[in-house]
Amino acid sequence: MTDGIYKNSSRVERLLERIKGEAEDCRDIGEKNREDFLKFKDKIYSQGLSDTRVYFYLQRLWMVTKWIDKPLLELSREDLEKLVGAIHKKDYSEWSKHDYKVVIRKFFLLPEAP
Repeated sequence: MTDGIYKNSSRVERLLERIKGEAEDCRDIGEKNREDFLKFKDKIYSQGLSDTRVYFYLQRLWMVTKWIDKPLLELSREDLEKLVGAIHKKDYSEWSKHDYKVVIRKFFLLPEAP
């Protein structure tokens, strides 16, 4: 990883350390989500994405895992629809809502999902 002007490789590493180390704000995401999160990181890096884009996906996926009460890969279509509906109800800008939906789509539509 290279550190550009925004030091995103450092930000990615710090986020991963928090996830792996079970930081207090990461305890509620669950072990299975933690494993899937790390597999997702490997998948998106294998696509040649920049540290900035990887951080974008990981940070938002981390937030999504905090909003759900079961492992990501156990979510049914109905669960995903409820999640997207909940995102629409949040007091976020339209672009932020779009970003979260992009991350969800990327996680589930990657070839060989984690």
